[in-house]
Amino acid sequence: MKKAAILLLFGICIAVFICLFRMAERNCVRTAGKYAEPIVILDAGHGGEDGGAVAENGIREKDINLQMTKKIALFFDLFGIRYITVREDDRLIGDNTLPTVRERKVSDIHQRMALVEQTPAAVLLSIHQNYYIREKYSGTQVFYAPRAEGSSEMASAVQSAVVRMLQPDNQRQIKPTEGTVYLLDRATKTSIMVECGFLSNREETNLLINSQYQKKLSYCIIRGICEYINNTNEI
Repeated sequence: MKKAAILLLFGICIAVFICLFRMAERNCVRTAGKYAEPIVILDAGHGGEDGGAVAENGIREKDINLQMTKKIALFFDLFGIRYITVREDDRLIGDNTLPTVRERKVSDIHQRMALVEQTPAAVLLSIHQNYYIREKYSGTQVFYAPRAEGSSEMASAVQSAVVRMLQPDNQRQIKPTEGTVYLLDRATKTSIMVECGFLSNREETNLLINSQYQKKLSYCIIRGICEYINNTNEI
C-alpha cells in the first residue's frame, strides 16, 4: 500500500512537471508581426585562465557560470528556443596565442561581442556570479544594456520571474551597466547579464553549487525570457 502511494505521488509530480513545461513552451515559441524569432547568445562568463570571482571555499565563478548555461541550454532545447553557446568548456574563446593574459582577455571579450553583433536577431544572455566585500548581501540581480532596445524589458521579466518563483524576499532592482560591463555597454542588441548570486555569501554559495538549485534558477530565467519574447511578439 505504501509503495502504491509513493508511485501515485511520483506520477502526479511527473504529470505536473510535464504540464508546466508544455505551458512554458507554448508561451515561448509563438512569433508574430514584424519580429523575427530570436537567437539567444548564451554566454557563460569568464573561462580558462580568467576564473572570475572566487568564493571562500575556492569555488570559482567560471565553473558555476558554465554549469548554469548548460542547464539553461537544456531548457532551450525543450522549449524550442534557438540559441548559440559562447563556450561549452573551460576556456577563453579569443586568440590564445597572444603573449599576455590581458591581451588574451581583451581578445576573448571582443570575440564574444562580435558573436552577438554578427548574429541576426540575436539577444544576449550572459551568466555571472556576484561578489562583495560584505558577506550579508545575497540574491539574484539582472543588469541590462543601457542603450539597446528591449534590454530593460527583458531584464525586468527575468528578475520578476526569479522573485516570483524562487526568491520572494529578493528586493533587488534591475540596473543598467553604465560603463561597467564591456559587452552590455557597447551592445546594440537586446542584452542582459544575470548575476545569479553572491559568492561572498557562504549560504548562497552552497545554493549556487547545488545542481537542483541551479535547475530551479535556470527555469526561472527561462520563464522570464519566455515572457519577454511573448510580450514582444504581441506588440
